[in-house]
Amino acid sequence: KINSGYITTFSNYSLICEDRIVKKPKLMKDIEAPFYGCAVPTGAGMVIKQLKPKTSQKILVIGLGAIGISALAALKALGIKKVCVIETNKERFKIARKLGFYNIFNPLNKKDLNTIKKLYPRGFDGCIESAGHKTSIELGFSLINSVKGKIIFASHPAKNKKISIDPHELIKGKKIIGSWGGDILPKKDILKIFKLFRRNNINFHHLFKSRYNFYDINKAISDFKTGKSIRPLIKMSH
Repeated sequence: KINSGYITTFSNYSLICEDRIVKKPKLMKDIEAPFYGCAVPTGAGMVIKQLKPKTSQKILVIGLGAIGISALAALKALGIKKVCVIETNKERFKIARKLGFYNIFNPLNKKDLNTIKKLYPRGFDGCIESAGHKTSIELGFSLINSVKGKIIFASHPAKNKKISIDPHELIKGKKIIGSWGGDILPKKDILKIFKLFRRNNINFHHLFKSRYNFYDINKAISDFKTGKSIRPLIKMSH
Protein backbone atom coordinates (compact mmCIF):
# COMPACT_ATOMS: atom_id res chain seq x y z
CA LYS A 1 0.00 0.00 0.00
CA ILE A 2 2.84 2.39 0.84
CA ASN A 3 6.22 2.56 -0.83
CA SER A 4 9.44 1.54 0.87
CA GLY A 5 12.98 2.72 0.19
CA TYR A 6 14.33 5.34 -2.16
CA ILE A 7 12.04 4.66 -5.12
CA THR A 8 8.25 4.46 -5.31
CA THR A 9 6.61 2.60 -8.18
CA PHE A 10 2.88 2.07 -8.71
CA SER A 11 2.06 2.70 -5.05
CA ASN A 12 -1.29 3.99 -3.76
CA TYR A 13 0.46 6.30 -1.32
CA SER A 14 4.07 7.46 -1.07
CA LEU A 15 6.28 8.84 1.69
CA ILE A 16 8.58 11.41 0.12
CA CYS A 17 11.11 13.84 1.54
CA GLU A 18 9.62 17.35 1.29
CA ASP A 19 12.60 18.77 -0.63
CA ARG A 20 11.92 16.25 -3.42
CA ILE A 21 8.37 17.47 -4.02
CA VAL A 22 7.72 20.00 -6.76
CA LYS A 23 4.30 21.45 -7.44
CA LYS A 24 3.35 21.01 -11.09
CA PRO A 25 3.22 24.36 -12.91
CA LYS A 26 -0.33 25.25 -13.92
CA LEU A 27 0.54 25.42 -17.62
CA MET A 28 2.31 22.05 -17.60
CA LYS A 29 0.07 19.34 -19.04
CA ASP A 30 -0.34 16.10 -17.12
CA ILE A 31 1.24 14.20 -20.01
CA GLU A 32 4.34 16.41 -19.81
CA ALA A 33 4.89 16.15 -16.06
CA PRO A 34 6.42 12.60 -15.93
CA PHE A 35 9.33 13.66 -18.11
CA TYR A 36 10.35 16.25 -15.53
CA GLY A 37 10.98 13.58 -12.93
CA CYS A 38 14.53 12.81 -14.08
CA ALA A 39 15.52 12.94 -17.74
CA VAL A 40 14.53 16.50 -18.66
CA PRO A 41 15.97 18.27 -15.59
CA THR A 42 19.15 16.18 -15.76
CA GLY A 43 19.84 16.75 -19.46
CA ALA A 44 18.79 20.39 -19.43
CA GLY A 45 20.59 21.03 -16.14
CA MET A 46 23.85 19.63 -17.53
CA VAL A 47 23.66 22.26 -20.26
CA ILE A 48 22.17 25.23 -18.42
CA LYS A 49 23.74 24.90 -14.97
CA GLN A 50 26.98 23.06 -15.60
CA LEU A 51 28.21 23.55 -19.17
CA LYS A 52 26.78 27.08 -19.60
CA PRO A 53 27.69 27.29 -23.31
CA LYS A 54 28.15 30.50 -25.28
CA THR A 55 26.41 30.87 -28.63
CA SER A 56 29.72 30.87 -30.49
CA GLN A 57 30.98 27.61 -28.97
CA LYS A 58 31.11 24.17 -30.58
CA ILE A 59 29.29 21.56 -28.53
CA LEU A 60 29.27 17.76 -28.80
CA VAL A 61 26.40 15.57 -27.56
CA ILE A 62 27.12 11.85 -27.17
CA GLY A 63 24.12 9.56 -26.79
CA LEU A 64 20.51 10.34 -27.65
CA GLY A 65 18.70 8.64 -24.83
CA ALA A 66 16.21 10.71 -22.85
CA ILE A 67 18.98 12.70 -21.11
CA GLY A 68 20.90 13.36 -24.33
CA ILE A 69 17.76 14.48 -26.15
CA SER A 70 16.86 16.77 -23.24
CA ALA A 71 20.36 18.27 -23.41
CA LEU A 72 20.03 18.72 -27.16
CA ALA A 73 16.67 20.45 -26.66
CA ALA A 74 18.26 22.79 -24.11
CA LEU A 75 21.01 23.69 -26.61
CA LYS A 76 18.33 24.52 -29.18
CA ALA A 77 16.39 26.61 -26.66
CA LEU A 78 19.56 28.56 -25.80
CA GLY A 79 20.30 29.24 -29.47
CA ILE A 80 23.45 27.11 -29.68
CA LYS A 81 23.83 26.22 -33.35
CA LYS A 82 27.29 24.67 -33.65
CA VAL A 83 26.30 21.25 -32.33
CA CYS A 84 27.55 17.82 -33.32
CA VAL A 85 25.79 14.59 -32.28
CA ILE A 86 27.23 11.09 -31.84
CA GLU A 87 24.71 8.24 -31.72
CA THR A 88 24.57 4.60 -32.85
CA ASN A 89 20.78 4.26 -33.23
CA LYS A 90 19.82 5.62 -36.65
CA GLU A 91 16.16 5.98 -35.64
CA ARG A 92 17.20 8.63 -33.13
CA PHE A 93 18.89 10.67 -35.85
CA LYS A 94 15.35 11.80 -36.74
CA ILE A 95 14.90 13.43 -33.34
CA ALA A 96 18.14 15.38 -33.68
CA ARG A 97 17.03 16.58 -37.11
CA LYS A 98 13.61 17.48 -35.73
CA LEU A 99 15.39 19.76 -33.26
CA GLY A 100 17.35 21.32 -36.12
CA PHE A 101 20.72 19.55 -35.79
CA TYR A 102 22.16 17.72 -38.79
CA ASN A 103 25.80 16.98 -37.96
CA ILE A 104 25.14 13.44 -36.73
CA PHE A 105 27.71 10.66 -36.70
CA ASN A 106 27.92 6.98 -35.79
CA PRO A 107 30.96 6.22 -33.56
CA LEU A 108 31.01 2.61 -34.77
CA ASN A 109 31.96 3.90 -38.22
CA LYS A 110 35.66 4.84 -38.39
CA LYS A 111 34.99 7.12 -41.38
CA ASP A 112 32.53 9.10 -39.27
CA LEU A 113 35.08 9.55 -36.49
CA ASN A 114 37.69 10.71 -38.99
CA THR A 115 35.17 13.16 -40.46
CA ILE A 116 34.52 14.63 -37.00
CA LYS A 117 38.24 15.19 -36.46
CA LYS A 118 38.53 16.89 -39.86
CA LEU A 119 35.50 19.13 -39.26
CA TYR A 120 36.58 20.02 -35.71
CA PRO A 121 40.40 19.89 -35.75
CA ARG A 122 40.71 21.97 -32.57
CA GLY A 123 38.12 19.90 -30.74
CA PHE A 124 34.87 20.89 -29.05
CA ASP A 125 34.47 23.57 -26.41
CA GLY A 126 32.03 21.39 -24.50
CA CYS A 127 30.64 17.87 -24.49
CA ILE A 128 27.50 16.38 -22.94
CA GLU A 129 27.86 12.61 -22.58
CA SER A 130 25.09 10.22 -21.51
CA ALA A 131 25.57 7.12 -23.66
CA GLY A 132 26.23 4.93 -20.64
CA HIS A 133 29.62 3.43 -21.49
CA LYS A 134 33.15 4.03 -20.27
CA THR A 135 34.29 4.12 -23.92
CA SER A 136 31.82 6.92 -24.74
CA ILE A 137 33.12 9.00 -21.82
CA GLU A 138 36.67 8.44 -23.04
CA LEU A 139 35.64 9.35 -26.59
CA GLY A 140 34.09 12.62 -25.42
CA PHE A 141 37.18 13.48 -23.40
CA SER A 142 39.41 12.81 -26.42
CA LEU A 143 37.36 15.11 -28.67
CA ILE A 144 37.19 18.23 -26.50
CA ASN A 145 39.56 21.17 -26.91
CA SER A 146 42.92 20.41 -25.30
CA VAL A 147 43.14 23.81 -23.58
CA LYS A 148 39.69 24.77 -22.29
CA GLY A 149 37.42 21.88 -23.29
CA LYS A 150 34.93 20.58 -20.75
CA ILE A 151 33.00 17.30 -20.69
CA ILE A 152 29.99 16.79 -18.44
CA PHE A 153 28.90 13.17 -18.16
CA ALA A 154 25.87 11.47 -16.62
CA SER A 155 26.65 7.92 -17.72
CA HIS A 156 26.45 4.97 -15.35
CA PRO A 157 28.84 2.39 -16.83
CA ALA A 158 28.73 -1.17 -15.58
CA LYS A 159 30.01 -1.70 -12.03
CA ASN A 160 33.80 -1.90 -11.68
CA LYS A 161 34.38 -0.37 -15.11
CA LYS A 162 37.02 2.37 -14.98
CA ILE A 163 37.58 5.22 -17.42
CA SER A 164 41.10 5.76 -18.73
CA ILE A 165 42.34 9.27 -19.52
CA ASP A 166 45.72 10.89 -20.08
CA PRO A 167 46.57 12.99 -16.98
CA HIS A 168 48.60 15.38 -19.15
CA GLU A 169 45.36 16.36 -20.90
CA LEU A 170 44.06 17.54 -17.51
CA ILE A 171 47.28 19.44 -16.90
CA LYS A 172 46.83 21.24 -20.23
CA GLY A 173 43.38 22.43 -19.22
CA LYS A 174 40.74 19.85 -20.12
CA LYS A 175 38.00 19.36 -17.53
CA ILE A 176 35.85 16.30 -16.81
CA ILE A 177 32.85 16.59 -14.51
CA GLY A 178 30.30 14.01 -13.44
CA SER A 179 26.70 15.13 -13.14
CA TRP A 180 24.13 14.14 -10.53
CA GLY A 181 20.71 15.23 -11.76
CA GLY A 182 22.07 18.13 -13.78
CA ASP A 183 23.01 19.95 -10.56
CA ILE A 184 19.50 21.40 -10.38
CA LEU A 185 17.46 22.48 -7.38
CA PRO A 186 14.06 20.94 -8.21
CA LYS A 187 11.83 23.51 -6.50
CA LYS A 188 13.70 26.39 -8.10
CA ASP A 189 14.88 25.11 -11.46
CA ILE A 190 12.15 22.84 -12.85
CA LEU A 191 9.81 25.78 -13.41
CA LYS A 192 12.60 27.75 -15.12
CA ILE A 193 13.42 24.82 -17.40
CA PHE A 194 9.74 24.30 -18.23
CA LYS A 195 9.29 27.98 -19.11
CA LEU A 196 12.43 27.93 -21.29
CA PHE A 197 11.15 24.99 -23.31
CA ARG A 198 7.63 26.38 -23.50
CA ARG A 199 8.93 29.69 -24.92
CA ASN A 200 10.75 27.74 -27.60
CA ASN A 201 7.81 25.41 -28.36
CA ILE A 202 9.67 22.25 -27.30
CA ASN A 203 7.31 19.52 -26.10
CA PHE A 204 8.81 16.32 -24.73
CA HIS A 205 5.62 14.31 -25.07
CA HIS A 206 6.01 14.90 -28.81
CA LEU A 207 9.67 13.84 -28.80
CA PHE A 208 9.09 10.76 -26.61
CA LYS A 209 6.03 9.28 -28.28
CA SER A 210 5.94 5.77 -26.80
CA ARG A 211 2.69 5.12 -24.89
CA TYR A 212 1.70 1.86 -23.22
CA ASN A 213 -1.25 0.60 -21.24
CA PHE A 214 -0.39 -0.79 -17.82
CA TYR A 215 -1.10 -4.35 -18.98
CA ASP A 216 1.53 -3.92 -21.70
CA ILE A 217 4.24 -2.95 -19.23
CA ASN A 218 6.42 -5.97 -20.08
CA LYS A 219 6.44 -4.86 -23.71
CA ALA A 220 7.39 -1.35 -22.58
CA ILE A 221 10.35 -2.75 -20.64
CA SER A 222 11.38 -4.92 -23.58
CA ASP A 223 11.14 -2.02 -26.05
CA PHE A 224 13.19 0.16 -23.71
CA LYS A 225 15.93 -2.47 -23.40
CA THR A 226 16.18 -2.90 -27.18
CA GLY A 227 16.21 0.85 -27.80
CA LYS A 228 12.90 0.87 -29.66
CA SER A 229 11.41 3.14 -26.99
CA ILE A 230 13.43 5.99 -25.51
CA ARG A 231 11.17 6.91 -22.59
CA PRO A 232 8.09 4.69 -22.23
CA LEU A 233 5.04 6.36 -20.72
CA ILE A 234 2.70 4.02 -18.84
CA LYS A 235 -1.02 4.81 -18.78
CA MET A 236 -2.20 3.54 -15.41
CA SER A 237 -5.95 3.50 -16.16
CA HIS A 238 -8.07 2.34 -19.10
